[in-house]
Amino acid sequence: MGEIVTGGHHVPLPPGRWTIAHNQTEVLGSNSSQLFLVSTTEGTIDRMVTILRRTNPARDGFPPHALCSYPQYHAMTTAVNTRSHQECRHVRGVNYGLAGSPHPVNRILFDYAGTHKLFFPATMVGPRYHFADTAEMIEIEYLWNVDVLLPADTKAGVWVYPDWTKAAAEKDPRKTAIITELTRWGSEWLAKVKASL
Repeated sequence: MGEIVTGGHHVPLPPGRWTIAHNQTEVLGSNSSQLFLVSTTEGTIDRMVTILRRTNPARDGFPPHALCSYPQYHAMTTAVNTRSHQECRHVRGVNYGLAGSPHPVNRILFDYAGTHKLFFPATMVGPRYHFADTAEMIEIEYLWNVDVLLPADTKAGVWVYPDWTKAAAEKDPRKTAIITELTRWGSEWLAKVKASL
């Protein structure tokens, strides 16, 4: 098992070859950073690890995190969610499409994929871990390319975010099985993530 060091944390990486696709400090306001790593298979970005860190120089904590209990996520577990101590995890789909008003990082990642002649999916799914104390908040997410996990049977030939919402996944036993497996994996991986903090 490999790791990536950021902000003094040795964040664990699943087996495979990982490459930094985007690394930026001072984003989303001051005292924040984001890091994206990808692995590839046969010209396709098949997995991604994202790490968002935010520090609080005043050391007076962070407001309770609303997304620790977001009903549209596939699976949620919250240990504690106060201003001084937060720990929760969930499995969710992430929209990396470019339609409408996409998050700025979507374009950055698509441009990275284009430069390296890689296929980058419009949606990915996997577990995200959220932790915070009075001085720092960190979110670590492990994502899988759903087009690799389950070939799309859509007209476009690829999956988009609406295909992997909680409501959509619950209607498809194949997707339900994938969410169940990612939830199991996320539960087992938790100890490794916590050891890095």
